[in-house]
Amino acid sequence: MPVTAFVPGLSGPESLDDALDLGRPADQVRIAAAHVSTQMILSLESGLRQAQQVEMQVGLDLLPQNAALLRLHQISQSTGRSIQLLQSLDGSIFHPKVYAAWHGDRLRAVVGSSNASTAAFGSNVEANLLVTATRGDAEAQAVEQLLNDVSAACLLKLSSRRMRAWNLPADRLPVVRPALNRRSAIDPEVVEAAISDGWTDDPSFRRGTVSISFHPKLQPLFSKADGVGQKMGNVHIPSQYWATIDEIADRYGSDLLLSWRFVTDEGATLFAHDEVRPSGFRVSGRPRPGKTSNHRAITAPPDEVAIPAVRWLRSIGITGHEQANVTYRLDADATPPRLWLVYEVHAPTSAFDATEVLR
Repeated sequence: MPVTAFVPGLSGPESLDDALDLGRPADQVRIAAAHVSTQMILSLESGLRQAQQVEMQVGLDLLPQNAALLRLHQISQSTGRSIQLLQSLDGSIFHPKVYAAWHGDRLRAVVGSSNASTAAFGSNVEANLLVTATRGDAEAQAVEQLLNDVSAACLLKLSSRRMRAWNLPADRLPVVRPALNRRSAIDPEVVEAAISDGWTDDPSFRRGTVSISFHPKLQPLFSKADGVGQKMGNVHIPSQYWATIDEIADRYGSDLLLSWRFVTDEGATLFAHDEVRPSGFRVSGRPRPGKTSNHRAITAPPDEVAIPAVRWLRSIGITGHEQANVTYRLDADATPPRLWLVYEVHAPTSAFDATEVLR
């Protein structure tokens, strides 16, 4: 059948790349999506890189994560793919969800309610049509016309300054830093960005006091991610702060929640991880009976922090030999208490423009 209905998680393809058959190189991929998630871009990346031609239009109105925008920028920069980011300026929303891939004369396309996110093709209740057609068929022509009309509508808005575009790879990225009150928005995709990228407005962060501030090299973190070298998996805390970190561990250790943030010096969040329940505050190097210590470092499971954080740091040219501006900020009044661990890094070549902030 050229057109079949499917509800993700109940029927039809298991993922968007499966629906578009991107396991094999496509001749052309065209996407118009109101929202993209970081995980979906990672899932589609191989197919986008292998396709002979790619045209993507991605909305910014629902505030995708900085990490998703960064990955799109890198794909565009390294392959020359045409990716356009669109922000409505008239109170409307760029809201299409159309995905199409051509393999020779055969078309596979998805049209429906699903944004380009893993949730929209997994846990959400969505309604979509899967189109399988041959070039020249009415169904294929309808999908092409739909995508062409979306582009035409955008051009009309752009010409009347009711919409703004960032054309990758030529343009640098805006920084997504949504106000925390966007958490109350109806669309759950906005909530995702608000939590991960709007954290500087979090009452806990604002209420916290700076306990430690230092400028370490990032190599221990990289070593932990690579499974080599020292095992503490985090940067070394200077000796003048050992008493402070030991006091935090003694007073709050069993109850403390950790919030990790890795940000560029333009303010773009590359990686965020929040503990949802206390797992025992772990500080390596603390003295034990019969043993002295020559270091302190806060540890975490590598698959939760070191490995994903280092992946994003490497993607912007950080090698581990650089220094970071690190601040540990304690909110002792939260229930349970929370320690914010903020790592600010400087990218050799930044994809972000600090003067362009989306909230």
